Amino acid sequence: MRRFEFQDPSSHKFWQINLEGSSFTVTYGRIGAAGQTQTKTFPSEQKARAEHDKLVLEKLGKGYVEVGAGSGSAVASPPLPLLAYVERFRAMVEELRRNSEIRVLEFNVRPPVSDADLAAVEEHLGAELHPALRSFYRQADGLQLRWINTSREAFDPERHVASEQWLTPPDIMRDEGACPGCVNLLPLREAFLDANWEGQIWFPDAEEAKEQVEFVGARFESQQAFNRVIRPFDYFHFFRQAAFLLRPGNGSPPVLIGDDHGACWTNSLAVGFETYLETLLAQRGAVESRKAFTDSSGEEQGKPAPVRTRAYWEAHPVKLSKLLRALEDDDDC
Repeated sequence: MRRFEFQDPSSHKFWQINLEGSSFTVTYGRIGAAGQTQTKTFPSEQKARAEHDKLVLEKLGKGYVEVGAGSGSAVASPPLPLLAYVERFRAMVEELRRNSEIRVLEFNVRPPVSDADLAAVEEHLGAELHPALRSFYRQADGLQLRWINTSREAFDPERHVASEQWLTPPDIMRDEGACPGCVNLLPLREAFLDANWEGQIWFPDAEEAKEQVEFVGARFESQQAFNRVIRPFDYFHFFRQAAFLLRPGNGSPPVLIGDDHGACWTNSLAVGFETYLETLLAQRGAVESRKAFTDSSGEEQGKPAPVRTRAYWEAHPVKLSKLLRALEDDDDC
């Protein structure tokens, strides 16, 4: 039996699960109470295990911590990447909304990814996705945020109004950079499988360069071959985007930052997905924060970016007031 607990100033609850063959029993409730019990039976042990693992991952993603393993001894689970990320992101958005200098224009969160879409992406890759990717998409199959500081010269109180509408990439990037805060994380299947970047990232009629491209330890026969495995997943700016670099059998694709309207990707450092998302959160989705992952000198391109986990940003918090002052110095993101 595995037991998990969640505690904050207003909530103290537990959730435990006992897997036995093709069924499992879940008990949940307030810590100190007997709780409610439910039992589910599945056609096979494999299906029961798969559902068991899915529920455990969901609880960890919501901030629960494993506190026991059968005997009741305190055995901590390995930390899950991007733990309770969407909840923390919502809290960050509320911080923005409370600030009189900021207007949040859009904030939308999609439901968690479906099992079918997750399986399709992993089958396409030929590998299980990295825990950070699974953790985030099990919480939300994409999200959007766009905000503007009202002191900005480009701010128009009649045009920059709050909306609950889901925006397409061209829409969310309107104003060509007037909004200094923008996040547009695409659904998992769209990012890995369905989106067609022909005419934006790669061009079928482009003249093939003869030179090979070597990047993040991989060799590509041409620039066109390299561009074909670029998969944008955060389409946040008309000039810059974040994308995965896909390779067969790799469930942990590096994140690259492209510029020049998606024409140049090789000035980027290789960023981990967890580092990328935790940095977005710490920097409130500021467009300029992505510049830290690029190397204009060309000397470090393709090399691993510094790891920036939740623990790092909790030890090095970014004050919103300082961030806004920095953005005032760059009025054309």
